Amino acid sequence: MRGLWATNWISGFILTELMLRSNEFCNFSTEYPSLLELGCGNGMSSIAAAINGKFNVSTTDFDNNALTLSKENAALNNQTSINYFTLNWHNVPSNFPEFDMIIGADIIYMRNSLISISNLILNKLKPNGIAILIDPGRCYVEEFLEHLKAINENRILLLFNLITKTNFKNNFKFVKSLNVLILQKLDSVVDIERSNANFKVFYSHIDKILDQIHVNFTENRVSDNCNLEYGFSV
Repeated sequence: MRGLWATNWISGFILTELMLRSNEFCNFSTEYPSLLELGCGNGMSSIAAAINGKFNVSTTDFDNNALTLSKENAALNNQTSINYFTLNWHNVPSNFPEFDMIIGADIIYMRNSLISISNLILNKLKPNGIAILIDPGRCYVEEFLEHLKAINENRILLLFNLITKTNFKNNFKFVKSLNVLILQKLDSVVDIERSNANFKVFYSHIDKILDQIHVNFTENRVSDNCNLEYGFSV
């Protein structure tokens, strides 16, 4: 049975485009950095990360039906190296690995998940790791940011910035704004000024890409980069 997770939501399109263009803003010191997607849905963003060829991709969802569909869609796109895990954000195994990058599209929609998601990112993101969460203007973003600020209250552990694009005209008429939350877990707080400077450069690159994507959606089209294959229709 396919739920709402099978739909091609705008947040997924944006995250997919970012993953296909991640070479423009990601510069990890390790070859094939590890990437984890939270709430993969139909698998679009994880497939894009695998097509990019830069990442060792793992994708997760609480619903095994979503993982099954993701595998089918990955096969249609000749992507057989993705790792699949069933994951409950509220009960993450202690031996679950850490990742260089964590991504998620439209996952900040339930209040009872906000603390779990923020703790998951803090605990499972490697030092100097990056997290990118896309949100279509839902009501819990500010509350989620408050949780992140609470994490940093005694010691700065995460740098984060929210990019909001208003009047995001597109064929998804109900989306009036788009939020892109970017986080970086600090390896050390000793040189916070340098960390902040590097982080500002990183999210400025993403900001420029978002403006380019915005043009595509204003013209009611998806970038050619996003033309992946799917085994279902919506």
